[in-house]
Amino acid sequence: MPTVESSIRLRAARLDDSRRVWEWRNEPGMRQACFNTDPIPFDAHDAWFARTLGDPARRLFVADAADGTPVGYLRFDETASTAEISVCVDPRFRGRGCGPAVIRAGVQALLSERPDLVPVALVRTDNVASARAFASAGFVPVRELSIRGVSAVEMRLARCGDEG
Repeated sequence: MPTVESSIRLRAARLDDSRRVWEWRNEPGMRQACFNTDPIPFDAHDAWFARTLGDPARRLFVADAADGTPVGYLRFDETASTAEISVCVDPRFRGRGCGPAVIRAGVQALLSERPDLVPVALVRTDNVASARAFASAGFVPVRELSIRGVSAVEMRLARCGDEG
């Protein structure tokens, strides 16, 4: 029987993914996990989505199950030395190991092209499920911080030789 890990396939997001990503981003559980909890109007999202697809410092992937069912998305915002990761799993697939599998697949894709970047996640401290997913994918907490007045933790991918 295939594992969740082996069944996740990432593909570059396409324009026709905009509505699905918007629906995931506006799902109440996802909004609660964000630093900005306000709903996003579709027109604003759609314009952001089109800009994102053309931005060389941003990578946006859709994660599909083996049967082609979209299970979530993953985004990297790159700087000179880091790639901040954002992930969302469809509510129907949460709690089944998809989060860590999507994160690991994304990190593998990123590092195969940019091994010089350090994957970083900023997670609300009250988002226990997300912190667990990142920890399961090999991330370790490195510092506490506040983002828009919300308590958070920065997690970084632990690599061989890193202390955590």
